[in-house]
Amino acid sequence: MKRNTKIVVVALMAVGITAASVSMVSAGGRWGGCNSYGGGPMRMNVEDRAYRMEQRLVFLKEKLNITAEQESAWSEFESAMREKMSNMGQRKAFMSGGLTIPERSEMMRGRADQMQTMAEAMEKLYASLTPEQQAIADQHQPMRMGRRF
Repeated sequence: MKRNTKIVVVALMAVGITAASVSMVSAGGRWGGCNSYGGGPMRMNVEDRAYRMEQRLVFLKEKLNITAEQESAWSEFESAMREKMSNMGQRKAFMSGGLTIPERSEMMRGRADQMQTMAEAMEKLYASLTPEQQAIADQHQPMRMGRRF
């Protein structure tokens, strides 16, 4: 009886582990139900991030109900977001440690300039919004590490 119990327990464990593993594989072939910015099997690649950012921009534009008068400020904001996204590959090189100190320093300066441009675009857009639109915008924080905007 003990031997049969052990065999059944081991078989159930094997089936459970297999079922859990199969259920964790998402449609995209990655593990887990969501993408993350980490370096593990759930990491989100640059294309995934760009796609998510594009989705977010469409969502925000619709949610804010951007008018024709606000379109230039929105376009500037969109351009700043796309510029930020296009530099993701450079930041990966920065984080991987494959750069010299002068290269890292230069990249930091570029990132600071980019952040300044982004801040100015956000401020210009926010100033062009109505109080109702500003309240909606305040509920949607900038995209950071896989979260929003």
